[in-house]
Amino acid sequence: MPVSRAVLSWVQPRPANNVIIGAFDPAATRAGLAGFEGSALLLAGEFDRNSPPRAVAACAELFRRGAFVEQPGAGHCPWGDDPDRFVVTVASFLV
Repeated sequence: MPVSRAVLSWVQPRPANNVIIGAFDPAATRAGLAGFEGSALLLAGEFDRNSPPRAVAACAELFRRGAFVEQPGAGHCPWGDDPDRFVVTVASFLV
């Protein structure tokens, strides 16, 4: 079965002019996060190798009102590993 152009467009490298200016500028990103006025919850699973808790905690510190929670026993998809704990954590943050 031939691969459609739509599928290929997702896997092909994008030209440099097809990105948001400043999206990959670490200093601009840090400044933007620091300027965010709202609260931000960053939640990582204890065993997440894609987004390790230590790295996620460091990202939470970039927000003025950032909160970090490590969900025990969870991997990269904490909502699937322990949905009840995930819901309680997120709901308590939103209240």
